[in-house]
Amino acid sequence: WYVWAAFGGIALAGIYAVSTGMYRLDRLSETSLFFTLYLSPFFAQYLLGCLIGELYRRRRIPSPTAWLLIGLGLFFLAGWVNARWFDGLLLMGNLVPQRVLLLSGAACAVTLWALGLDQRGKQFMPTLCLTLGGSTYTLYLVHTLWLLWLYDIGVREWLAKTGLTIPGYWLAAIIIVLVAAVYYQYVERRLHYGFRRVLGVATAYQATEHVSSARARKKSGA
Repeated sequence: WYVWAAFGGIALAGIYAVSTGMYRLDRLSETSLFFTLYLSPFFAQYLLGCLIGELYRRRRIPSPTAWLLIGLGLFFLAGWVNARWFDGLLLMGNLVPQRVLLLSGAACAVTLWALGLDQRGKQFMPTLCLTLGGSTYTLYLVHTLWLLWLYDIGVREWLAKTGLTIPGYWLAAIIIVLVAAVYYQYVERRLHYGFRRVLGVATAYQATEHVSSARARKKSGA
């Protein structure tokens, strides 16, 4: 109940921040540290993830396919709203509450879909999803550098002149996802295993395999 109470309080604070225009980068100096940190929309997003974890642990998530459709619909809605009312600036820092409100719901719905499948003993393309999931932090770190480099060499202006903006950005997104996945698979993961071996600590994959093997032995013994 206390997580729900905290989430409700932060959600109300987020509504207040949006309505008053308080949560903007150029106004953060006018607000207290408590408001900007503990009442941050990002904190509400984190609590929502905690609530999903509790739901997964305590209950069976209903209708995974419906959650997938809701998530995809919300993603497209966020893109349309960004273009229609925010002039493509939804990712700017002074629009944090609006960004969290529109995009977090979509991400949470897709997460509920994946967790619902897992509760039913199913996975969607597990090898691909593990690779893409593992490379997300690499993607997070390098995507801005990649886009800034494209801007600096004039790709954005060229795409605008040729009318290829949308397919050009799709191609740029696909390339950076592939680069991040390859880097994770052949560089980051090998470094991870190497450091773990030096420190004598099991990796998450090894720990999972150990638990799965133990459960299988226990089941076969029973």
